[in-house]
This record gives sequence, C-alpha cells and structure tokens, in this order.
Amino acid sequence: MIDIKKILVPTDFSEYSRKSIKYGISLAEQYNAEVYVLYVFDDRIFDESLFILYTENEMRQNRKKVYNEQLEKIVCDIHSKSPQLELHRKLKVGIAFVEIIKFAKAENIDLIIMSSHGRTGISHLLIGSTTEKVVRKAPCPVLTVRPKEHEFVHP
Repeated sequence: MIDIKKILVPTDFSEYSRKSIKYGISLAEQYNAEVYVLYVFDDRIFDESLFILYTENEMRQNRKKVYNEQLEKIVCDIHSKSPQLELHRKLKVGIAFVEIIKFAKAENIDLIIMSSHGRTGISHLLIGSTTEKVVRKAPCPVLTVRPKEHEFVHP
C-alpha cells in the first residue's frame, strides 16, 4: 500500500508549476498528506544595473519579500479551495535542484510533484533541466507534470 504523508511541490511561479500544484492538492486530499510549496531563488543572479539604486543586500531582501508574498498567495489560494489541508510554504536560497533534494531529504518527503517546461534542443542544453536533475537524484518518487498531456486532475 502506498502511504504518502508529505508532498513537496516546488514552484517557479509559472503557469507550468500551477499545474503541478493542482496535482499536489488532489493527491494530498486523497492521502490526507501535508503539502510543502517550495521556491528556490539563486541569489547569484541579479541585475547589475540595479546596483545604482540598491545595495546587494537590499536587492536580496527585496527579492525575498516579493517571493514570500508570492508563496503566501499560492498557499492562501490552496487553503481557500482545500481548507482541510496542512500547508507549508518554504523559501530557500541556492541552486534549485540542490535545494529541492536537500529539502526533500531533511523533511522526509514521500513524493515530489514538479512541472517540466518541455524545453528541447539548444534551450535544454544551455539551461538544463531542474526537473531532470531532481528525478535523477531525489530520495523519493518524483511525479513530473508536462505542459501538454492527458489530464487526470480536473478543477
């Protein structure tokens, strides 16, 4: 018997990750599982032109505030549709696939549900796939949600 108690749904705030959140909610309702919504931002990436207006620390704090607000909105939206779910929002700083895997291990996550942007060709080679890296290295099963596929979760 499958026993799922903790589901991790990493997000990048895209339309693709909204779809994976929908899957996470549905499975959490079926298994009475907790849902962790995680956003990882890489603070090595920044717009140098903003240094005229802000210090590096101010930019990092502003970004954290914005990302926390976006996470809170996602959690509030989920809670309004499924008030019985136990929800957690988490913000991590680092390289996305590394932080997702570390978080999954630390929290004993049973299932990771994440979207795949469906990149191919040169963009896949240049950008790489966070989802692909998580699938290869995760300590638990990973359900990948593709942009265009047969839907088995309905609104």
